[in-house]
Amino acid sequence: MCLREKLQEIERIADVQQCVREIAIRGSASARERDD
Repeated sequence: MCLREKLQEIERIADVQQCVREIAIRGSASARERDD
């Protein structure tokens, strides 16, 4: 596996983790609103 392919794979994983984090933040924010 060449270095460029490896970097692209890392970027793809980072993008997925960022999406998951944003969804989690949005989910916890809406959960907090429901508690009030």
